[in-house]
Amino acid sequence: MEFKIYNLQTIERAVNERVEKMANEFSSTVEAEKDQIKIRTQSGIDVDGKQFVPYSNRIGPQGVWKDVRKANNKQTAYVDLTFSGDMFKSMRAVFRRDGFKLLATIFFSDPLQAKKAKGHQTGLLGTIRFEPRKFFGLSKSQREAIVSKLRNVR
Repeated sequence: MEFKIYNLQTIERAVNERVEKMANEFSSTVEAEKDQIKIRTQSGIDVDGKQFVPYSNRIGPQGVWKDVRKANNKQTAYVDLTFSGDMFKSMRAVFRRDGFKLLATIFFSDPLQAKKAKGHQTGLLGTIRFEPRKFFGLSKSQREAIVSKLRNVR
């Protein structure tokens, strides 16, 4: 059996237009989900939908962290990984298209804030060890939302 395609340029143009629309949708959706990481975290919820382990009463280099937060008029009812807000202000997303592949990277652009984020994620800030607070990542529902939006692009 032999196939001849006479309208290859039309097909190629249509595919490229759809992929371009998908790239635009992908970047705006990932950007929105990046913002949701911040909102979720500042609500005291980790990437798996669980509450963060509460602040301990252990004394660290700055004293008891809960007391430091109170002294600076910060809430202490739950862990929100936000003191100055600098860590989340440095969170960025970059996008790249490689043929039909759409790629996104979410990261912290400031090296100091990246270290802080890694510390929260791993439970090790310098020499201080504590329960890791896994906040950085897209939850299953966030990943599904991105896929769903891409499927619906026309």
